[in-house]
Amino acid sequence: MLKPVLDTLDTLKGKLFMMPEIVDKLHQKENNSTDHLICWLRETEEILRKSGYAQCAEMAGLRSRILAAEFSEERRYSKKKEKIRIALEIIYDAQSVIIKLIAPMEDKVNEVRMIINQILLIFKPSGILEYDEKYDFNVFIQGIWHMFKANEQVGGGISKILTFVNQSDAIRILAEEIDLEKPTHKK
Repeated sequence: MLKPVLDTLDTLKGKLFMMPEIVDKLHQKENNSTDHLICWLRETEEILRKSGYAQCAEMAGLRSRILAAEFSEERRYSKKKEKIRIALEIIYDAQSVIIKLIAPMEDKVNEVRMIINQILLIFKPSGILEYDEKYDFNVFIQGIWHMFKANEQVGGGISKILTFVNQSDAIRILAEEIDLEKPTHKK
C-alpha cells in the first residue's frame, strides 16, 4: 500500500518556506537564531519519522552537529558564534534532504494531475461532471471516482494513477482538478 503523499508534500514544502526567515535570523546573529534552526530540524525530523521516511535520521544527524558545539573543548570562537557557523554550514544540507525527498513526490503528483485532466476532458462533453450544489461535494467526487474506476475506457489510467499515489490522494487531486463551473448555454 502506498504512503499518503499530498499531506506530507504540503507540510514539507511549508517547512522549506520557513527557511529564509531562519537564515535571516542567523545572518543578523539574533540571540536565539540557532534555537530556531534546531527547532525546525526537530519538527522536520518528526514529520519525516511519522511519515515513515528514513531521512528523519539525517535531520537528527544535522541537529546533532549544532548541539555538539555546546560540548566542544576546542574554542576557536565563542559558543554562540560556533553554533551559528555550524548552523549556516548545515542549512543547505537540511534543505537538500527535503528537496530530494519531495522532488519525486511532486513528479508523481504532477503525473497524476495530468492523467486526471485527460480523463476529465474525455467526460466533460457528456455533462456527467456537472455538480449540483444541493448534493454533498464529497459524495459527488466519490461517485465520479467510482465511475472512472468502473469505466473500461479510462480504467487503465486509473490503474496507472494508483501506482503513483494512494486512492485518497487520487480522489483529493480529482477534487482539486475538476472544473465546477456551469457551462453557459447560448440561445
